[in-house]
Amino acid sequence: QKANSDGSIKVEEYNVGNPPNGRYNTRTLSTSGDWPDNFIHFKDLPTGKKPKFTASSVASTLMKGEPYKYKFKASGKPVPRFSIASGSLPPGLKLTTKGVLSGTPSKVGSYDFKVKAKNSAGSVNSPSQAVKVVDPAARRSSRSAVVSDGYMFVFSVGKDGRLYYRSRGESKNDWIDWKNLGRPAGTTLVGQPTAVVSDGYMFIHVVGADGKLYYRSRGESKNDWINWTDRGAPAATTLVGSPSAVVSDGYMFIHVVGADGKLYYRSRGESKNDWINWTDRGAPAATTLVGSPSAVVSDRYMFIHVVGKNGKWYYRSRGESKNDWIDWVDRGKPPATTLARVAP
Repeated sequence: QKANSDGSIKVEEYNVGNPPNGRYNTRTLSTSGDWPDNFIHFKDLPTGKKPKFTASSVASTLMKGEPYKYKFKASGKPVPRFSIASGSLPPGLKLTTKGVLSGTPSKVGSYDFKVKAKNSAGSVNSPSQAVKVVDPAARRSSRSAVVSDGYMFVFSVGKDGRLYYRSRGESKNDWIDWKNLGRPAGTTLVGQPTAVVSDGYMFIHVVGADGKLYYRSRGESKNDWINWTDRGAPAATTLVGSPSAVVSDGYMFIHVVGADGKLYYRSRGESKNDWINWTDRGAPAATTLVGSPSAVVSDRYMFIHVVGKNGKWYYRSRGESKNDWIDWVDRGKPPATTLARVAP
């Protein structure tokens, strides 16, 4: 019997006489209260509730050979069980009936799947989960160097997904041993870090395996390291490759290519909390972008160079006004070859 919206049910109850000559009355049974003695009192019947996903966002980028774990969650009564509704998981991952997705991705590629949550009251499918498995060796590059307060710092992401650096003082032999700056909580780091000095602070930006931008900063004191800060990702996509940071007109700009092949940036003004949200700078009309951008300031213009999927070199530039963006310019490729994924 289907329950009413308030949880009550309607039933027919035998009242007077013997079947089939007796009368039947329709009554509504509520969740509380007594019925007259000449009526049968029915115990409330349990009512089910169709599942509804409350957690269904797998990381968009996973590393081949690196363990991953995520738990899908859904409300509902009885407790729902989970299964693959459509598509296929990356090889090496498994989904339990309790919603735990875990394992170690073993094959590079792009995968798309939906998860089903089901109980006796019904079933529901999760949003599509688009996952890209990449080779860590293809995304981790070697280093980024910067000079701050007379010291040279060289940063690199380790195979363990953590950020490390060595520094050199005023003497050419004054090398300080490796320091571990760790990684953000919940993710490892990929790609090449980019270091820049702005307003007396040194910033090191890196993209995480979850496709977000993170940074650590260091103040005037050599021990004044501020912990990891999450700067997120554009609303429409995740980030790939490595960021490029540059200071122009007192603003710090961090440019990164998105998984959709477009260029995005975030900027920071004079105040440490003056972060402007992600801005979409698009892609050339003829292609999408790949690899990592390279930003530089020349004659008060900021240039951002990126390689296209077609192997050509493209750039956009920004003049003295913050809105003075010049559209994409095609700088072609060498006659005998195409260009690699790393920007000029």
